[in-house]
Amino acid sequence: MGRPRSRKKGAARAALARAAAELLRGKRCELGADDKARGLQLYNDTISGSGRGLGSVAAVEWRFNVGRGYFARLVRKIAAGDSVFEARRPGRPSVVTKAKSRQLDNAMRSDRTTTTRELARTLDVSNMTAWRHRVSQGWEPRKICWKPLLSDAHMVNRLERAHAELRRYRFKRPDVVEVHLDEKWFYVGGNGIIYQQREEPPEYQHCGHKVARIKTMFLAVVCDLPTMPKIGIWPLEQPKTALRRSVNHDKGDVYMVNREVDGEFYAQLLQKKVFPALRRKLPGKTIIVQQDNAPPHKHLSIATLFDRQPRISLHPNPQCANSPETNVLDLSIFSWLSHKVKASAPKSREEVHAAVANAWHRMEPSTVVNSFGCLRRVHAAIVEQHGNNEFRF
Repeated sequence: MGRPRSRKKGAARAALARAAAELLRGKRCELGADDKARGLQLYNDTISGSGRGLGSVAAVEWRFNVGRGYFARLVRKIAAGDSVFEARRPGRPSVVTKAKSRQLDNAMRSDRTTTTRELARTLDVSNMTAWRHRVSQGWEPRKICWKPLLSDAHMVNRLERAHAELRRYRFKRPDVVEVHLDEKWFYVGGNGIIYQQREEPPEYQHCGHKVARIKTMFLAVVCDLPTMPKIGIWPLEQPKTALRRSVNHDKGDVYMVNREVDGEFYAQLLQKKVFPALRRKLPGKTIIVQQDNAPPHKHLSIATLFDRQPRISLHPNPQCANSPETNVLDLSIFSWLSHKVKASAPKSREEVHAAVANAWHRMEPSTVVNSFGCLRRVHAAIVEQHGNNEFRF
């Protein structure tokens, strides 16, 4: 098993600092109270040559999960006569008192749609404290949603598009179907990060100071037709052949890797996946495709490609910048799919594919239809707030 990358702080390091001060000053110390105090003693013995300890400084670091820089800083502080204890810093309390717990319960009972961020701000606790309290009490935790900041130009564009959308909804023909499409990353693993053994599949790759998780991008397409709202969802990958032997593959193995989405690849997706699915599931309908302003979506070949398609055209009002709530996929569907995929905790790329396909199959058509209905209320709220995004449903 490789060296863990986590760095425990707080009470454990305070106890280590206290034990280190007693050790270096020649006082008696109860080493059993904190095992890392023995690590500091072995570190001092190793660098001074007075004892073997674990054999090397690197072995001491790996055994006690503390870097040599932390040990060296403690030694320098004590040698200079400085305090090894961290000064108390002002901030929000990390422990929920009984009175604060009752306030949190009352706030959650009064409005179940209150977000964790709003609870933390109202009751002067941290976001993580409010979230942990919700989980411990059995309340459904809601994701902390950070809305994008809007400039004056953004609000003007949002207001114009909202007016146009409401007019289009009012005079929409029954044979016209609106289609939304967008890309979404889905990750290997569940809610937590699990460090794997050497002989297990490489679910997580150790790289420096962070853990990079395997992920796969999918293209999802939905429409507002009640009888056929789910068009399809496809992984954006390409095969790759291993040119030499490595830890994960033998030479000549063919495996799937993520494909960078550019204008050329996006045009291929439309021609081979999206357009055939739209013609098969929406025969005889006039289709308007809504997409965001990502660089692959704005490629010159994409507009030309839509011009050559009968009954399929681009949306007349492209999605404004910093306006994710004006697309039903970002509004609710992607969050629902991500929750289901994360709950299944897939352990490989293949299991991610199976989890996404299973979640897509289990998603009720009413979920998509209701999201399109909520989209009209979103545009109405944008008009009421003159282009702002300070609203919630």
